[in-house]
Amino acid sequence: MNPSLFVVAASTVVYQNIANLLVNGMEVSLHLFNSGATLLVAIRIHTPDFLVIELPLVDVDGLELYQRVLAHHGKPKTIIVTEKGDMASATHAIRLGAIDVIEKPMSDDRLLRAIMNSISQTII
Repeated sequence: MNPSLFVVAASTVVYQNIANLLVNGMEVSLHLFNSGATLLVAIRIHTPDFLVIELPLVDVDGLELYQRVLAHHGKPKTIIVTEKGDMASATHAIRLGAIDVIEKPMSDDRLLRAIMNSISQTII
């Protein structure tokens, strides 16, 4: 079974290019969500191996969402994408167990490398 990557962001359009590059380069089951609520419904069925949460989200606090995932649905390797200069969220995310925090604006390449590194370290 391929590892699963769930991405939750206010606008998943930003992640479509990354998704196309990732899916073409690795065997990953990719799922894009535009709200925390849809992610919470999906993880009742399947807990992701990897998770990307972009802050802020429109419907829930992204770090609270991450805490709910950790408390009830395992500990997926998680990358948090934050607003530039949001050190409080970055620090909190790392304390919760995020493997990386990336500031916006970000390059597709930077996020893609972070995702691929976390997946390849797990598969090896």
